Amino acid sequence: MLKPKKPLESSILRRITVRLVPAQDCQSPERERFDRLLEEKHYLQSARLGGQSLRYVAELDGQWVALITFSAAALNIKAREKKIGWTPRQRARRLGFVVNNSRFLVLSDRQRYPNLASRVLALCLKRLSSDWSLCWGHPVVLVESFVDESHYRGTCYRACNFEAVGLTGGYGRSSRDFYEEHGQPKQLYLRELRKGAASILRRARLPDWLIEHEERIGMAMLMGAGSYKGFEDVCGRFTQRQLRALGCRINPKTDRYAAPSDTTFFRNLNGVDASKFDLLVGQWMMEQEISVVECLAVDGKTLRGSGRSDGKALQLLSAVSHRLRLSLAQEPIEEKSNEIPAIKPLLKKIPRSLIAGSLITADALHCQQES
Repeated sequence: MLKPKKPLESSILRRITVRLVPAQDCQSPERERFDRLLEEKHYLQSARLGGQSLRYVAELDGQWVALITFSAAALNIKAREKKIGWTPRQRARRLGFVVNNSRFLVLSDRQRYPNLASRVLALCLKRLSSDWSLCWGHPVVLVESFVDESHYRGTCYRACNFEAVGLTGGYGRSSRDFYEEHGQPKQLYLRELRKGAASILRRARLPDWLIEHEERIGMAMLMGAGSYKGFEDVCGRFTQRQLRALGCRINPKTDRYAAPSDTTFFRNLNGVDASKFDLLVGQWMMEQEISVVECLAVDGKTLRGSGRSDGKALQLLSAVSHRLRLSLAQEPIEEKSNEIPAIKPLLKKIPRSLIAGSLITADALHCQQES
């Protein structure tokens, strides 16, 4: 009797799919499972990612076969800077268009499926820039990855057209602004997501598709604007050179760079999910330095100058860092008395792994079991 043939690896790999693990709920069972597997099975034994990040899970017939993450790029790598050819000033402004493949964990048997890693990586790279735009508001054009060649050969990266560009200096980040020598130089691999990405990043001016109105909004707020009309007034004072640097477009009738109008700012800002934006800013602050969450104050406040549909002012229950005096998470409430049921949803917005052991202060009204 003939034994049934084993399916070819290529036919199996075609059934692999990748999807995002939602970043909003840090305490969902799926997110906790993802982080736990990284901590237990990845050689770095850590699931903590720096800055903006995306987490992907690869599945084969519903079973998890690989985990992969992308996060903020390293601040300064000589081999990368030499390859791109950008200036320190350009790097400081454009580093957000580069992402780091910070974790890659294959859960299945590598001997059984030797090409699984490259298949998963290729599927992620195909959708990475569009996913990054949806989650973080801008595309990415270049991916970097560091391979410890004393443990791995980097075969899957070469198979996906990554280029080895040089060794790192053997340093790793120990906190927000400091690095420590660990004596383990790694090979840096780079992969362009868009043809000519390196040349784009070193141009005197970025193309329009990489520049959006957020730069102009941020600049106007730094100059004191507090309304849509204020944004327009501030931008109206910019010189032609400044408008060009901010990515404004040329008016074909005047052949001059035109400042955005108040309606342009209105459309852009009203397209922002306020609660999601608030959560992303809070998570970013927490990821910069762990001491931010050592001491937190929970308190409810009325937002001055705001208005709800019922005519009352907006009230928020906030978790505020003692150290920074800034809100890390907020939860809307109807009245002062509604703080009690809102405190649990508020604290769930902060990763449990970060606030374990933290000191949290709150009003006396929370001295009961419901809180």
